[in-house]
Amino acid sequence: MTDDIDIRLEAARARLESQIEAARATRDALGRNVEELRSIESTARSSVGDCEVTANAQGAIIRVKLASRIRDSQALEVLLVETIAQAQQFARDAASRRAASLFGDSSPLVMQLRSDGRAEA
Repeated sequence: MTDDIDIRLEAARARLESQIEAARATRDALGRNVEELRSIESTARSSVGDCEVTANAQGAIIRVKLASRIRDSQALEVLLVETIAQAQQFARDAASRRAASLFGDSSPLVMQLRSDGRAEA
């Protein structure tokens, strides 16, 4: 009788240790995936090619490149605003597609990335 209880306790302990290890592995994988999502960048070019903007999925502007031929500052302002918004949307879209492949379409993270893009559009 005591042996039977010991065997069941040992089996339960082994299952618990296995579940704990699986949870740790999942946590570590999630951390790596979140870092990957944070590192996604996308670049947009203005329709006439006068500027190029690179943004990340969080909306930060990483780079802005301007054509040397630009002389009209008002036109440049419009081009920059439009191209920045496009680069930010491209990066959010890329991050939401990657997050969906990792966590599924119904993931709160995916839904947040998608709603952020609609709210600012």
